[in-house]
Amino acid sequence: MITGFYLGALEAFSAIGSYLGDDVSLYKELYAKGRKFMEKDLYNGEYFVQKIQWSGLSAPDPVVAAKRSFGGGYSAEAVQLLQQEGPKYQYGGGCLSDGVLGSWIARVCGLPEPVDTAK
Repeated sequence: MITGFYLGALEAFSAIGSYLGDDVSLYKELYAKGRKFMEKDLYNGEYFVQKIQWSGLSAPDPVVAAKRSFGGGYSAEAVQLLQQEGPKYQYGGGCLSDGVLGSWIARVCGLPEPVDTAK
């Protein structure tokens, strides 16, 4: 959902760092990898989608984490939905304008487009 923000921020870091004479090679490398991922793995041929990964991460399992939060744990029905669709508050394979909002912010700031404008 926020990949566009991330790529736009990397563009900004690179521009600011270059102006200050800093080594920005890491930011440029991360940007190139992120852009490639977004345009290859998050573009379905028509629009950018949200790709949800909630298992196999270093973050705790959402069901375990929810037990320690103010919102309480997952109900049996919520666990079933989690297994089918992913964590609460996610939009699945849908399209959100937030995913490419970083492009607009970059343009407003006079930075290059973080993603292919044809997409």
